[in-house]
Amino acid sequence: MIELRNEAIVAVVNPHQGVIAHIGRHDGANVLGRRTWPVQGSTPTDVDATDDRITLLRDYPGGWHVLFPNVGRASRVHDTRLPFHGDLMRSEWEITRQGDDEVTMSCTSVIGVRMTRSARLDGNTVLVTSTIENLEARETPVCWGEHLILDAVPGAVIQLPRGRSFRTAVDFDPELGDLAPGSVGTWPTVTGAGDVDLETIPQESRERFMTVHTGTESWAGLTENEPGFSVGVSWNGAVHPFAWLWMEIGGAEFPWFGASRLLGIEPCSSSVDDGVVGAEQRNEEILLGAQERRTSWVRLAIVPTVPDQQIVGVDAEGAVTWSG
Repeated sequence: MIELRNEAIVAVVNPHQGVIAHIGRHDGANVLGRRTWPVQGSTPTDVDATDDRITLLRDYPGGWHVLFPNVGRASRVHDTRLPFHGDLMRSEWEITRQGDDEVTMSCTSVIGVRMTRSARLDGNTVLVTSTIENLEARETPVCWGEHLILDAVPGAVIQLPRGRSFRTAVDFDPELGDLAPGSVGTWPTVTGAGDVDLETIPQESRERFMTVHTGTESWAGLTENEPGFSVGVSWNGAVHPFAWLWMEIGGAEFPWFGASRLLGIEPCSSSVDDGVVGAEQRNEEILLGAQERRTSWVRLAIVPTVPDQQIVGVDAEGAVTWSG
């Protein structure tokens, strides 16, 4: 584990899986979602132990991972199989630079695309900047998601750009879901189900998965993620024009067993979790030319809550705009 500190916040980075495991104020809570469910020494006999989604979930610690070069369903690129959510989430990362408030690490995928990723503390924010580089002498399609998972604190309020279109996953119909698969709407209203509160995190168990088309208005907020403080997130909408919104609270199935409280606000290049092959069918893949590089960023800020106001914007520097 690598601990980063500045005058305002602390972050912890684990080179195993390249995960940011902790972000918080010096005297505050970890704002990231983390393992609160039982550690699984083995896979239960009633699930498929050969399914790489299952094996990933079995070892999943929470926190902030990168999904690359695949998002969602296992896929193939250049006849090479990519597992669920890609291979970088399963890999050891090499630390190439380390300081008091910044760390840089790199990892190369099985398809010959390398990611170099830095996490730097900047005042009350964490700036994550990543560069992907195609080491191959041919074009290579990839998908890229930021698996940013926050603590789903009851009563906290999710804020996204109002009026942006969204759609729930067509193949996501869990026992604790309250939205029909394939439901559509404009944030924060579900067409035909306007009484469903999408913004307030419930105390009771709930499971949801949807994609919001944020486009270049690429920000999100979570107010009162801890008493008196809120979280703002902004990202590069040119690379990540979608935000996956995943709520996993109290699901009874493996591996949560009723003990999870997770909220994913996940900038992504793809609107559906069906892998590179699916993204290619919708022209949503990132097509890297031979030796091409591309860079993107995500910034998370921890800010004092302004009472009785909503977050209505988060800029590239992490400055939060309130409704008042």
